[in-house]
Amino acid sequence: MLKFVWQLTRRALFGFLWAIPEKFTMSVEVLIRRRFGERYLTWGKIFSSAFGVAITMLVIQMFYAFGRLDRQYHAAHSSSAQSIWILVFWGIVIWHKGVMLWRRLRREKWFSVSPGDAWPVWRLLGLGELAVFRFIEPLFLCGLALVHLSIDVFIAIWLGFGSICLFFKRQFQYFAERNVIFDMIDSRTRSERMREALSGDEQVRKSPDFVVTPVATVMTPEARDELKRRYGNPVEQSTSAKTDDATE
Repeated sequence: MLKFVWQLTRRALFGFLWAIPEKFTMSVEVLIRRRFGERYLTWGKIFSSAFGVAITMLVIQMFYAFGRLDRQYHAAHSSSAQSIWILVFWGIVIWHKGVMLWRRLRREKWFSVSPGDAWPVWRLLGLGELAVFRFIEPLFLCGLALVHLSIDVFIAIWLGFGSICLFFKRQFQYFAERNVIFDMIDSRTRSERMREALSGDEQVRKSPDFVVTPVATVMTPEARDELKRRYGNPVEQSTSAKTDDATE
């Protein structure tokens, strides 16, 4: 019983610790990508991400207030900056949802769990999709966080922590997709070698992966007599049929 409670508690704790970076990641991804899949960017994920970031920022502000730091300077600048970022966030979210609705009305086929495409500006700069996905976009968010350090420390924390979480998430996604591709290549190679082995390719037949061992099948006299009794002797039947035809 105690072991079950410990496993349940540990799973809940790990889920909670992973949920915080996931909320920050989703909140910054909508700012830097486009053409998301319907199942990747759902309203549930959007609201939970916004709520999680808001709660985290509230907790940080509480610790900041208890630290008796210079709250007046940042409060004077954070209200307008945070309001602008909130409007930008929800405006971009509504735009993403409008694109999904337009795509659905046009019956355009799209991957429903797509993490989105990079903005064309990166392609104009000569940067590849993979480099942008893994490194450039997290670095771009990190640069925005450094810029906002002198404007609003809480926005800087949001963008900075989101960029770090996004970087690790992108690496996990990249290696997971890479392993899936390798598995598909291995499966195709294995099937091709099997097909070549079955089609009579001598080189593949001699390979250690495909060794065919002949098995001798011996029929017992009892089984042979049973077949003769059930179906008769095909040689005798053929001879008798020819004799009958000749007689006629």
